[in-house]
Amino acid sequence: GLGELSIPENEPGSSIMPGKVNPTQSEAVTMLAAQVFGNDVAINISGASGNFELNVFRPVVAHNFLQSVRLLADGMRSFNDNCAVGIEPNRDRIAELKLPANEPGSSIMPGKVNPTQCEALSMLACQVLGNDATIAFAASQGHLQLNVFKPVIAHNLLQSIRLLADGCRNFQRHCVAGLEADGARMAEHLERSLMLVTALNPHIGYDKAAQIAKKAWAEGTTLRAAALALGFTTAEEFDAWVRPQDMLGS
Repeated sequence: GLGELSIPENEPGSSIMPGKVNPTQSEAVTMLAAQVFGNDVAINISGASGNFELNVFRPVVAHNFLQSVRLLADGMRSFNDNCAVGIEPNRDRIAELKLPANEPGSSIMPGKVNPTQCEALSMLACQVLGNDATIAFAASQGHLQLNVFKPVIAHNLLQSIRLLADGCRNFQRHCVAGLEADGARMAEHLERSLMLVTALNPHIGYDKAAQIAKKAWAEGTTLRAAALALGFTTAEEFDAWVRPQDMLGS
């Protein structure tokens, strides 16, 4: 988190009251910070005129914010994955997750559950990533000991904090809390998966395993049905050799 807030009275190099922070200004900033972050957050305000470290490019702010952006970029993939696997009722989608029905449905397809919470958080992520670009560029715009781009840095930082806090809270409340896995749908996809054919290689060889996979794909059947039709395995052999749980690794 951010530890120290600098509110210098004058720009570095000024000969008027160097190093002095106006008490009234300090109290006003403290009250405003308490309103924004809550009274349970400790506020530490210091004067920083002439303090090069606190007044130049704000690398600490940019670095701390970057950590949040990296986490958000990783999370954005999860949001998009939830969109892909969670839309229902729709038999041509993956639909392995049951999303909470927060809205009445699609205006085109009656009864459809749209992944609105995932979409909202993805849009939020785009905005925060844009704010990150602004912060990074603004942090590079200092001249000598003065960077007058701090307002735009602060604006984008505070906006991103609010968006992330509100967005994650709402996503947890309106999506994650009611999210359910569809075990039957997952089992159906697993049974029809063609990649399981690799488990047959050590037993019947690559060429026969390839024939099974191609036949299952061309005819829209399962690997088991194709293997039995070709006579390459018995039912007992297939069930003993093709065990997805054994392919997960340690």
